[in-house]
Amino acid sequence: KSEERDGDSEQSIDSVDIMCFIHKIPTASKTKKAKRFLVLVSQYRPPVYAFTIEMPAGLIDESDESPTFAAGRELFEETGYVANEEILHGHEKKDGQSDKVPRGTQSASAKSTSSYGPLSYDPGLSDSMFNVIQFDINVDEVKGHAKSNDKHETLEEKMNRINCDPTPHLDDGEDAVTHLLQIDSDSDIDDDEGETRGNASKKHNGGVLQRLEALRRSVHSQAIVDGKLQTLIIGFALSRKYSK
Repeated sequence: KSEERDGDSEQSIDSVDIMCFIHKIPTASKTKKAKRFLVLVSQYRPPVYAFTIEMPAGLIDESDESPTFAAGRELFEETGYVANEEILHGHEKKDGQSDKVPRGTQSASAKSTSSYGPLSYDPGLSDSMFNVIQFDINVDEVKGHAKSNDKHETLEEKMNRINCDPTPHLDDGEDAVTHLLQIDSDSDIDDDEGETRGNASKKHNGGVLQRLEALRRSVHSQAIVDGKLQTLIIGFALSRKYSK
């Protein structure tokens, strides 16, 4: 039996999946060469009775919230990463106010690297539609840890500082854990790569498919990888294979 959603348009967008790449210069780096990571989250999903590993995702607010702003809001709430200044301004604490993004608040200048959609989740079972929003975030840990939180830091410095040590802003009852999966090396992962926030870090060797499998096992022996994520990682692996 198919499930239907409410909506005025045949292709109205219900939600966003967030493909966020972190380009990070680690503190211990000697070459200052950035390493690329994909931001993932793991959480327990009752419908499948298992922990899952997914890209961050969420529903678009019922107000006139754009998919791009919704993606930035969900990314910050689930992982703590700030994708653009509009999200930062929306989250900054003010006297007596929450550090959550004000629902429905957005700016026309909020931008992502790319937006893909509308896309179908499962056309055989549901008419639910979504967009994939891509963000690219540069993180310089050397500068981020050297700069203190003071009134003289620039907006760029502030965003970099926050993204060096992001703090999720989860709702009560949410248990998502953030993971960084390195995607730019096929072997010999360094000690500071394959990071997991909230879990013990582990060092793994092998290509990106092997690293995803190692991450899955570290989350839980019966953890399930989201199909969209697995397809993306297979694409990375095949791209390297056929470009050689």
